[in-house]
Amino acid sequence: MFGKRFLLFALVVMSAASPALAQPEDFPRPVLGLVEQITRGNFNEIYLVVSNWSAYAPALFAAAPHLPPCGENRNSARTWVEIHDGETKTRIYGHCGINAPSGLARFAVSTPTARKPKSVFIWLIDRELKRAGQSNLLAIP
Repeated sequence: MFGKRFLLFALVVMSAASPALAQPEDFPRPVLGLVEQITRGNFNEIYLVVSNWSAYAPALFAAAPHLPPCGENRNSARTWVEIHDGETKTRIYGHCGINAPSGLARFAVSTPTARKPKSVFIWLIDRELKRAGQSNLLAIP
Protein backbone atom coordinates (compact mmCIF):
# COMPACT_ATOMS: atom_id res chain seq x y z
CA MET A 1 0.00 0.00 0.00
CA PHE A 2 2.81 2.43 0.91
CA GLY A 3 4.53 1.73 -2.41
CA LYS A 4 1.42 2.59 -4.42
CA ARG A 5 0.91 5.84 -2.49
CA PHE A 6 4.56 6.79 -2.95
CA LEU A 7 4.35 6.10 -6.70
CA LEU A 8 1.19 8.21 -7.00
CA PHE A 9 2.87 11.03 -5.02
CA ALA A 10 5.96 10.85 -7.24
CA LEU A 11 3.85 11.07 -10.41
CA VAL A 12 1.97 14.09 -9.07
CA VAL A 13 5.23 15.83 -8.13
CA MET A 14 6.80 15.04 -11.51
CA SER A 15 3.79 16.38 -13.40
CA ALA A 16 4.08 19.70 -11.53
CA ALA A 17 7.85 19.91 -11.89
CA SER A 18 9.80 21.63 -14.63
CA PRO A 19 9.66 19.96 -18.04
CA ALA A 20 13.46 19.78 -17.85
CA LEU A 21 13.05 16.45 -16.06
CA ALA A 22 11.87 14.65 -19.16
CA GLN A 23 13.38 15.23 -22.58
CA PRO A 24 13.49 11.73 -24.06
CA GLU A 25 15.56 10.84 -27.08
CA ASP A 26 12.47 9.91 -29.11
CA PHE A 27 10.96 13.39 -28.72
CA PRO A 28 12.65 15.71 -31.24
CA ARG A 29 14.32 18.83 -29.87
CA PRO A 30 12.51 21.86 -31.36
CA VAL A 31 14.67 24.02 -33.61
CA LEU A 32 13.42 27.57 -33.05
CA GLY A 33 13.73 30.35 -35.60
CA LEU A 34 12.50 33.89 -36.12
CA VAL A 35 9.99 34.58 -38.89
CA GLU A 36 9.41 38.32 -38.38
CA GLN A 37 8.66 41.06 -35.90
CA ILE A 38 5.92 43.62 -36.18
CA THR A 39 5.61 46.69 -33.95
CA ARG A 40 2.06 47.87 -33.35
CA GLY A 41 1.95 50.90 -31.09
CA ASN A 42 3.53 49.91 -27.78
CA PHE A 43 3.60 46.18 -28.57
CA ASN A 44 5.91 43.90 -30.51
CA GLU A 45 4.55 40.80 -32.18
CA ILE A 46 7.31 38.24 -32.51
CA TYR A 47 6.53 35.45 -34.99
CA LEU A 48 8.41 32.21 -34.44
CA VAL A 49 8.86 28.93 -36.30
CA VAL A 50 9.88 25.45 -35.23
CA SER A 51 11.82 24.66 -38.39
CA ASN A 52 11.64 20.91 -37.80
CA TRP A 53 7.87 20.96 -37.25
CA SER A 54 7.35 18.09 -39.70
CA ALA A 55 9.28 15.77 -37.34
CA TYR A 56 6.33 15.79 -34.92
CA ALA A 57 3.44 13.34 -35.21
CA PRO A 58 -0.06 14.79 -35.75
CA ALA A 59 -1.29 12.78 -32.73
CA LEU A 60 0.74 15.09 -30.49
CA PHE A 61 -1.61 17.95 -31.40
CA ALA A 62 -4.93 16.12 -31.20
CA ALA A 63 -7.64 17.47 -28.92
CA ALA A 64 -7.20 16.05 -25.43
CA PRO A 65 -10.45 16.53 -23.47
CA HIS A 66 -9.30 13.84 -21.01
CA LEU A 67 -6.42 16.09 -19.87
CA PRO A 68 -6.77 19.28 -17.81
CA PRO A 69 -8.26 22.17 -19.81
CA CYS A 70 -6.52 25.31 -20.91
CA GLY A 71 -8.67 27.95 -19.27
CA GLU A 72 -12.15 27.48 -20.74
CA ASN A 73 -10.85 25.32 -23.60
CA ARG A 74 -11.74 21.75 -22.62
CA ASN A 75 -10.52 20.42 -25.97
CA SER A 76 -7.05 21.92 -25.85
CA ALA A 77 -4.24 20.11 -27.60
CA ARG A 78 -2.32 17.22 -26.12
CA THR A 79 0.92 19.17 -26.65
CA TRP A 80 1.31 22.74 -25.48
CA VAL A 81 3.92 25.32 -26.50
CA GLU A 82 5.40 27.50 -23.77
CA ILE A 83 7.51 30.54 -24.72
CA HIS A 84 10.11 31.66 -22.17
CA ASP A 85 12.33 34.71 -21.80
CA GLY A 86 15.88 33.57 -22.52
CA GLU A 87 17.46 35.71 -19.78
CA THR A 88 15.02 35.33 -16.90
CA LYS A 89 13.71 31.87 -17.90
CA THR A 90 10.20 33.05 -17.02
CA ARG A 91 7.24 31.95 -19.11
CA ILE A 92 5.95 34.85 -21.17
CA TYR A 93 3.26 33.15 -23.25
CA GLY A 94 1.82 29.80 -24.22
CA HIS A 95 -0.21 28.15 -26.95
CA CYS A 96 -2.56 25.32 -26.02
CA GLY A 97 -4.65 25.17 -29.18
CA ILE A 98 -2.17 24.31 -31.92
CA ASN A 99 -3.98 21.40 -33.56
CA ALA A 100 -1.42 20.15 -36.10
CA PRO A 101 2.38 20.08 -36.44
CA SER A 102 2.08 22.71 -39.20
CA GLY A 103 0.85 25.14 -36.52
CA LEU A 104 4.49 25.28 -35.40
CA ALA A 105 5.42 26.83 -38.76
CA ARG A 106 4.24 30.24 -37.55
CA PHE A 107 3.07 31.25 -34.10
CA ALA A 108 3.43 34.46 -32.14
CA VAL A 109 4.10 36.08 -28.84
CA SER A 110 3.16 39.69 -28.19
CA THR A 111 5.06 41.74 -25.63
CA PRO A 112 5.12 45.39 -24.60
CA THR A 113 7.90 47.13 -26.52
CA ALA A 114 9.54 48.20 -23.24
CA ARG A 115 9.73 44.54 -22.11
CA LYS A 116 10.65 42.84 -25.37
CA PRO A 117 12.89 39.88 -24.56
CA LYS A 118 16.44 39.82 -25.91
CA SER A 119 16.11 36.09 -26.47
CA VAL A 120 13.52 33.34 -26.15
CA PHE A 121 13.25 29.57 -26.07
CA ILE A 122 10.28 27.26 -26.06
CA TRP A 123 9.17 24.04 -24.46
CA LEU A 124 6.95 21.62 -26.35
CA ILE A 125 5.14 19.72 -23.60
CA ASP A 126 3.42 16.42 -24.39
CA ARG A 127 0.94 16.26 -21.52
CA GLU A 128 -0.21 12.75 -22.39
CA LEU A 129 3.17 11.05 -21.98
CA LYS A 130 4.66 13.65 -19.61
CA ARG A 131 7.64 14.44 -21.81
CA ALA A 132 9.00 17.67 -23.18
CA GLY A 133 11.50 19.16 -25.57
CA GLN A 134 13.34 22.43 -25.03
CA SER A 135 14.42 24.43 -28.05
CA ASN A 136 17.58 26.32 -28.74
CA LEU A 137 17.96 29.85 -27.41
CA LEU A 138 16.93 32.37 -30.08
CA ALA A 139 18.23 35.94 -30.05
CA ILE A 140 15.58 38.58 -30.80
CA PRO A 141 17.15 41.59 -32.57
